[in-house]
Amino acid sequence: MKIAWVSAWPPRWCSVAAHSEELVTALRKKAQVEVVSHTDAGRGKEKGLWPAIDLENADWQRKLDSTIEKINPDVIGIQLDFASFGYQPKATHFSTNPADSFLLLESLFRWKTKGIPVVITYHNIKDNISYSQALYYLISFNSSEIAIVFEEYQKYILEDLLNVPGKRTFIIPATTVLPLKSSKNHLKAKFGLDQTKQTIGLIGWFEPYKNFESVIEIWPKIINKFPNAEILIAGSERIGDSDSGKYAQKILDLARKNQESNIKIFNKTFDSQEFEEIISALDLLVLPYQECTQSLLLSKAYARGIPVLASSTGGLKDSIRHSKAGILFQNKNNLEKNILKILTDNIMQKKLSLQGIKYYQKNNLEIAVKKYLNAFDFAKKIIQKDKARKRFIA
Repeated sequence: MKIAWVSAWPPRWCSVAAHSEELVTALRKKAQVEVVSHTDAGRGKEKGLWPAIDLENADWQRKLDSTIEKINPDVIGIQLDFASFGYQPKATHFSTNPADSFLLLESLFRWKTKGIPVVITYHNIKDNISYSQALYYLISFNSSEIAIVFEEYQKYILEDLLNVPGKRTFIIPATTVLPLKSSKNHLKAKFGLDQTKQTIGLIGWFEPYKNFESVIEIWPKIINKFPNAEILIAGSERIGDSDSGKYAQKILDLARKNQESNIKIFNKTFDSQEFEEIISALDLLVLPYQECTQSLLLSKAYARGIPVLASSTGGLKDSIRHSKAGILFQNKNNLEKNILKILTDNIMQKKLSLQGIKYYQKNNLEIAVKKYLNAFDFAKKIIQKDKARKRFIA
């Protein structure tokens, strides 16, 4: 099977690119996968990579279409988040507005008329979606064969709100590669962390919805009650997003103000190796998000046996309930209480750690690859059995 995989790709520092690289590496053991990505994709000359999408070009979809035509795939797999396909008239512009991603719909229409099966993985489905998002999902789904989502609530939204047929929607939980074999103490030493303290992580892009300040503001209280802990704040602003830049400054100022309270700051973007090492150095991952479709950080934590404390929202809620590898909190008072609860209870930490590893083993990369290949096969069968196409002239 020849697959055209359309997605963000490293060295872009985003979860979609990292997720794609890991999945494609595993998929290539079973099928031929040609990656079609942005013009900044790739580390040197990568085999099987087609840097074709230039979002500063007002008709970037034309190059995408011609590239797909050259590849001549059996099936197209798209990792869809609006930021990856939003028209950017300036390099500094960044958009997650569905209207700015309309050019991809033109390509989907063209592939539909040609009878090329398309499988779309949706990265943006929240528990509360706008009309423009709903319309985009509906049009894109009707122009493809299979939808892949990460959590049950996302499948429910497609089926209940948009009347998408359930048999054409696959749930494939986010997963990751096996963790590094380096010891936690070795990695803590590498990043200047205190090996005698428990390290709590606030990791990723600095974006307002992540609500990192909720942890930083209560941290002095937590340290007074449990001095044997530190926070690692690791990430950077998302380039081209002014809101992210302002939020990054807010978070960094707040962290530096409280830096005497065992706070370590890494304000930078990371390559995949550094990112893996930083996560592996944690004792607790905290995700205090105000909204969230899903977090690929969760799969990293599960694989490493790192307990998670997360807000009860969207994909975080679904994933934690299924994995039993973390605790959900409802408000700021609840947050402080639960951080202390996990830090002071070694038995709970071990239990959450084992649950995470167990969940990862049931949803590892090898299993995800099998599910993706099943989805691709099913998409091909839908095209082959499409009686509606035979009613019309070519």
